[in-house]
Amino acid sequence: MKSFFLQAPASDGGSVVTFIVVFAIAILVFFVLRNVILWYYKLDVISRNIEGQTEILKAILRKMESKNDGHFNANNNQKSEGVNE
Repeated sequence: MKSFFLQAPASDGGSVVTFIVVFAIAILVFFVLRNVILWYYKLDVISRNIEGQTEILKAILRKMESKNDGHFNANNNQKSEGVNE
């Protein structure tokens, strides 16, 4: 009577090659799909924009600190008229 359970045949090296090929294809598919998803949601553009905004904000902060002798405190700004905290 034949067994209905799947059993791996005695390894002759072919299964190792098959595993490596399947693994390589899986990695390739992963990177292709990753690039498509990043492109679709434009995550690379968003990331570059955020980095640019961060650099601009740092430059503004450096200028504000230099005008106040390096003692700029964000909580010590002037209050606008008519606003009670």
